[in-house]
Amino acid sequence: MILTLFKLLGRYYWILLLIIIAILFYSHQKQKSLAEDYEQMADLQSVEIMQWKDKAGKNRARAEIAEIKVENAKEVLSEDLKRMLKKEVGNIKKNLISYSSIKASTAGHIQVNGRDTLIVLNNPQIEPVKAIKYSYNSKHLEFQALVVPGIDSLIADYKVYHNFDLTYYYKKPGKPPFNFFKKKRAFAEIKFDNPGSQADSVYSIVLERKRNFLKRLFGH
Repeated sequence: MILTLFKLLGRYYWILLLIIIAILFYSHQKQKSLAEDYEQMADLQSVEIMQWKDKAGKNRARAEIAEIKVENAKEVLSEDLKRMLKKEVGNIKKNLISYSSIKASTAGHIQVNGRDTLIVLNNPQIEPVKAIKYSYNSKHLEFQALVVPGIDSLIADYKVYHNFDLTYYYKKPGKPPFNFFKKKRAFAEIKFDNPGSQADSVYSIVLERKRNFLKRLFGH
């Protein structure tokens, strides 16, 4: 029995060798893929945001996106992010396409004139309280304030319109024709409707799914 086994191994050892090589190659590729995704996630923490104003005067911001393979998602994502995404989308590998976390702020300057007014209380025994009323209304900000000098107080209501468009796309970094041989990278671009708004940080990931055999064959 042992002799027969050795004869079979001697006859088909090359098949066994190919299987072992294939297993080692697959393991190497998997570890390489995981290392690349870890590197992308690490780079994403320190990515710089490019900010500028377009011809319409609107603030724009652009930042690179980390493209990680879907099979590595559970390993490279932070625990807090995994818990949040699992709660929001369920199965991360099957359901998640992309995720973005954007921190933005709005700043500006307004100047309004005050208007004298009286605050009349329901109690007739109490004298009306002098106050100054301020109001400001625009496409991006609604502001109503009441200054009461007698009690040294400011009472204000405000609403900031903070709309923005988020676009994902692929682009070669650098300027043509010097970027001809560079690989296309994924970017997230934000256009703010409010000229006083800007992106303070952009954190975006996209899950890269394997294409099926026909798509890989025909390049679609």
